[in-house]
Amino acid sequence: MGNHFCSKNKAADSEVGTPLPADGSQHVGVLSTFSDTVVATAGTSLPPAPVTIDVGSPISERDSSPSGKGLADDYDDEEAEEQKITEQKSAGRRPGVSAEAYTVERMDTYQAPVYPKTPEEISTIKSMLSSDQGDSRKILFGHMRDSDLEKIALAMRRKDVNQGESIIRQGDFGDAFYIVERGTFDIFVKRGNKEPLKVVFVYWASFGELALMYNAPRAATVTATSDAKLWSLDRECFQLMVVTSENTKKKKYESFLEKVPILADLNKYELAQLSDMLTSEVFSSGEVIVKQGDVSGDKFYILESGECIASISGQEGEVEVKRYTKPGDYFGEIALLKHGEPRKATVKAADDKKGCRVLSVGREEFNRVLGPITDVLRKNASKYPSYKDFLTITDDGCPSNDPVDRRN
Repeated sequence: MGNHFCSKNKAADSEVGTPLPADGSQHVGVLSTFSDTVVATAGTSLPPAPVTIDVGSPISERDSSPSGKGLADDYDDEEAEEQKITEQKSAGRRPGVSAEAYTVERMDTYQAPVYPKTPEEISTIKSMLSSDQGDSRKILFGHMRDSDLEKIALAMRRKDVNQGESIIRQGDFGDAFYIVERGTFDIFVKRGNKEPLKVVFVYWASFGELALMYNAPRAATVTATSDAKLWSLDRECFQLMVVTSENTKKKKYESFLEKVPILADLNKYELAQLSDMLTSEVFSSGEVIVKQGDVSGDKFYILESGECIASISGQEGEVEVKRYTKPGDYFGEIALLKHGEPRKATVKAADDKKGCRVLSVGREEFNRVLGPITDVLRKNASKYPSYKDFLTITDDGCPSNDPVDRRN
């Protein structure tokens, strides 16, 4: 739906969907990293939802071990670390991103480099940056506008890699973030005296952000197993254009949420949690955001800019029941308050050239963070008009779908 820009993070599941090969490697399609997590998916032209392998804690998949005991049993001395990862998942918040200290003057005067590219190359890089592959890219680039993505694409430098060349080495200082356009790579993670974990990945993988996000040493060694083509963003560009943007976005969302009337009962901690979980989505004119009758609806929406129109279809046709025009207007809560409840109306971006931008939050986060205001949401939802409230009665006593404006 539309140009969807994601900043929400879900903690990765430390499991593998298929057994590891006898040599201990996992052959997959696309991989990216966030914190100590390696995210991998089967290779397709546009890769599907990620399957994840947590290289910072034991792998819990029992079928992954030739012994049948599971790889987790091979790392009993790391149970404490696994517990820590589990607690992070339960907390539901992504770890903070820590940019290097730059002066205000440096940030204000920074001019990003521009490396010439064809329109096709710019489009490809923007698509890779905004893809759904891995939580890290959703966090770092998901909230960005198209113009911001283009600036980053222009600042990225092409890097041609020969087979056998190591792009990064575990423990080294991180100087760049990479995205793979073409080629295959092995990633090795040393774990003390144990055999290094090996993962194979290919196009649209991204790696190297961990060291830049947390000012930490490289967490793995990445070696090309074929000739390859990468795009790299240097450390300073990454910090000033990406990490600083993420922190600025978080503060902007917190400030915005404080002004949303329905969220007035949330404290600052809850608002900070919510700002971490929001996904920014852009919809073009007339595009459907919520469809009437959909039973799989799992998002709650807050209007950030533009306008949305809600309509209900019935025996007499479709009638407009509400317009969302003010930042902070919300919709989609009924399906989340009542699990399995079909969407009561269709909501579209207004039919103008601007479209709209909305902030969305998923069902799990909605239930966890918005608990204090669910009673208010239910009370407000009970006042929503029904389809028949918007039908007029003609002179012959028959209903008409000419809308009657009973909106508050």
